[in-house]
Amino acid sequence: MRELEVPIPHAAQTMLAREEQLKSSANLIHFMLDEYRSVTEIGIPEIRPLFERHLVELEALLRPGLSMVTWSSMSSGTYLQSMFAALEKMRDIQAKVKDLYENRVQRNLRAISRVCLIQLPNSVVTTENFVSEQEHIIRERSSEIDHRCLEIESAVIDIIELVESCRIDPSLDEMSAVPSVDKNAGNDMLDKVWVLVYQVLSSL
Repeated sequence: MRELEVPIPHAAQTMLAREEQLKSSANLIHFMLDEYRSVTEIGIPEIRPLFERHLVELEALLRPGLSMVTWSSMSSGTYLQSMFAALEKMRDIQAKVKDLYENRVQRNLRAISRVCLIQLPNSVVTTENFVSEQEHIIRERSSEIDHRCLEIESAVIDIIELVESCRIDPSLDEMSAVPSVDKNAGNDMLDKVWVLVYQVLSSL
């Protein structure tokens, strides 16, 4: 348009002057959306229901970007800052939950799966001695299994309390679209973990 000496509309001049800023904002938006997709893909089925409120909060924070924030909006920087802060908080919560689940739930499940309730003798023994020895071994190792089951239950309770105490944006409480904490989600998670425990015990 300049070469043709055609007057450049004011809006086009504004876009040209902000070219680098717009490109940078576009890259940040693409990166933010990639992060959003990443944090909302919760890989552990037993845990996902606990994050329902957090996922709704993230969606509520994302929604203004679909309509209110445009290339000419002066609030796009503030919007992206709030989104990145929310995504970072979500990642932090997920990292803590994953650490608890892997190191206190899955580790104890693996330990239980390695427990052997029968130990064959190294030499010939009478039936009575064999039965007596096995009963002793079973009592001893059952105690270990009980202890690890209690550790698993304690870990699940800690995970539930951690997720319920962490918020993405407490100011969203006033929005009807954001659900309150689902008390059944914690019980459902505990039930699913006990199913895993039962499956491990059934394989012993």
